[in-house]
Amino acid sequence: LPFLEQGYLVVERDRQDGSADSGQIDSRFSLYLTMSDLGNLQVDFLHGREGLFIRFRASDKKTADFIAGWSEELHAAIKDVPLVSIAFSGEAPDPVNELIKQVVPEGSAMLDTKV
Repeated sequence: LPFLEQGYLVVERDRQDGSADSGQIDSRFSLYLTMSDLGNLQVDFLHGREGLFIRFRASDKKTADFIAGWSEELHAAIKDVPLVSIAFSGEAPDPVNELIKQVVPEGSAMLDTKV
């Protein structure tokens, strides 16, 4: 994929949906990408009892609008799971900065400068 500059997938641990009697476990994962023509892109997936929710966060509104133009094709391609909604917005985070936030605990530094 020559257009893909960097990227990674974050899979969150399954969790109960809050109601004790349902036993429903939600699956949630996010794909963080930097693409040569589209810039930064974050795609969040949530699969729960109602179906699949997808959110695209692009680097800016213009790119988000371009991606939204392909939503009909995406709806047609997803057939195995009920697709509840697809959302599009701008302001995707930089994948490297987001990875550092997830790896390094709050209040800690990447390098220990204490001697």
